[in-house]
Amino acid sequence: MAASAPIEYVPVQGQPAWKVSRFLPLSADFGLTRKDLPAFHNACATMQRAFEIVRLLYGICPVLVTVETDADYLRVWTRAEVGQKFGLTESQLREQVDICRAVWESSRPQEPTPEPQAPKPKRKSVPTPTPAGPPPAAGSPLLRYGFPPSMFDLPKRDPEESSAERAWFESRLVELQKLFDEPAVSSLARQALLSELLLRRIDTQLCQEAVNSRAFSDLQATKSNTESQYQSMWKQITSVVPWASQVTNRITFAGVLSDAISAVADAKAKGDFRRLDGFYTAFEIQIQLRESVQQDIRYRPGQVAAINEAMRGIWDPAWRRSFSNAQLRLLDEGFKEAAKRVREESNIPLPDLEVDGPAGNYAPLYEPPPEEPPEPIVNVPVENEPP
Repeated sequence: MAASAPIEYVPVQGQPAWKVSRFLPLSADFGLTRKDLPAFHNACATMQRAFEIVRLLYGICPVLVTVETDADYLRVWTRAEVGQKFGLTESQLREQVDICRAVWESSRPQEPTPEPQAPKPKRKSVPTPTPAGPPPAAGSPLLRYGFPPSMFDLPKRDPEESSAERAWFESRLVELQKLFDEPAVSSLARQALLSELLLRRIDTQLCQEAVNSRAFSDLQATKSNTESQYQSMWKQITSVVPWASQVTNRITFAGVLSDAISAVADAKAKGDFRRLDGFYTAFEIQIQLRESVQQDIRYRPGQVAAINEAMRGIWDPAWRRSFSNAQLRLLDEGFKEAAKRVREESNIPLPDLEVDGPAGNYAPLYEPPPEEPPEPIVNVPVENEPP
């Protein structure tokens, strides 16, 4: 039986035509019609390695060639030849073809509802995958961007896993929505998201295979190839629309904020950030109260009073200070002199920071142990207090 004539098509209007030498096998394997060829070509072309393999197996090549074109790429290759060229086993070769099949299934235009037909004879029922959750709502991003819900219904998989995968995919679709709405990169964004989905599925399958098995090695090779293609897609996307990097930066920054919020909540719970005077924590005050031969006390009550008063009046356009500069300085210098007198009367040693050993070190900061009861407040007598 004579081979069928090649089928020609134009992937992009105004661009050179292409042809398919083995259209009937391609149509049977991918569910294509002649009208689907341009859409099939554009969808699968984003998966460079996988599409090159499909081109060689089915004889897909340009109609017009130049003298620089390798004639070997204009013929149909056998599966053994393709496997030898790319260093792939038969199972890895099938996986590459399946990548193009999955890309096409998720990209093919929605078909119109078929006409009612006469009932067919009943056949033995075959179990079908349970749908991954309820049908998408009218405003669902899946419907908006042409992703069929059936792509999550894998055979022999728990429905809860399918529902979780679908929820993750919808959340990623919302995060990448601006890229999907950008005509220049919408196709690349679509294929990048599908690659993410494939990588998740490969990781799941890897956990079910023995580390020393051939299947594990094949999956690792497929994962490495898919990751390379995924990174290449993102480079292309960011080269066309540089603002695309803000998508990942926003996610990363959200993680930074989450960590920062957790750290602040933990510190608040432990009391580490409590401001005893409205401005400084206990440790900060202890450090500023340190005095040495080379350095005076740095804690300034006048400064603290001025800052606290300014903070309370920050939204009051008619706010005015209650203390003059001289009064604030009196608070600072008076406190410093009083602290020095207390140190001298209490025989607290004054460290010399230029001396080695204990005499040149500050006393350690005070931190009460968790089990230590609070120290009693000294009863200071008040003038004219009744006995």
